[in-house]
Amino acid sequence: MILTRSANVPNGEAVTAKRTQLSGVSLSPYGPCSDWLPGKKIFSVPYFSMPEDSDAAGQYIEPSQFSALLTHLPDKLHPFFKFLYHTGCRIGAAKEISWPMVSLVASVIKIPAALMKARKPLTVVLAGKGLEPVAKELKKMFRQNGDRVFCIANYRAEWQKACHKVGLRVRHKNRRFKGVRIHDLRCSAAVNLIDAGVSEDLVMKIGGWKTKVMFSRYNITNKDRLREAGGEYTERRLW
Repeated sequence: MILTRSANVPNGEAVTAKRTQLSGVSLSPYGPCSDWLPGKKIFSVPYFSMPEDSDAAGQYIEPSQFSALLTHLPDKLHPFFKFLYHTGCRIGAAKEISWPMVSLVASVIKIPAALMKARKPLTVVLAGKGLEPVAKELKKMFRQNGDRVFCIANYRAEWQKACHKVGLRVRHKNRRFKGVRIHDLRCSAAVNLIDAGVSEDLVMKIGGWKTKVMFSRYNITNKDRLREAGGEYTERRLW
């Protein structure tokens, strides 16, 4: 006999391995069967517990905090970190962007499918308050086919130093750092883009999130959203 328990997933969409159906579990010594056996009474049914929902993928970095971090980061790393903060692009993909992917006027970057986790190409327009400075800095750089666009020399060590200086990361006795991570730039981009009015589908495409369940781990709640929710609640109670 087979017991199948499906995950309670919105819109019936397929999600990560943690939500894969628990199917094909045989309770019969004769192996799995495709349907319930008619006329058989079940006296006890074992319960197959589902894993708990995953925690948020990271924490939100306020725009003021990011600006403070930039003041302690080398200028040569600014385009790289600004690109991550304002697009939500994966670190691995951003590191591999080369000059043939950038337009002549440095206003568009076409990332091939091979670099994207979703295996779909992505076109990023360097426009708007956050990305226009990146385009201006790229225009000043010397182009050479095959070379990486963004400087990433010692980027992790420099990030840790900057976070430590602004109080966003603490170095413990075991020489490990705890606090904001570079990956948190991806969470911050998801929140900022949604709050700016960009559609969820487009944000998922930019960041390479395949499912809305996975995207929900990045589209986290920050203080501004809590304040807004509190204001709406108070206004409704008053009326």
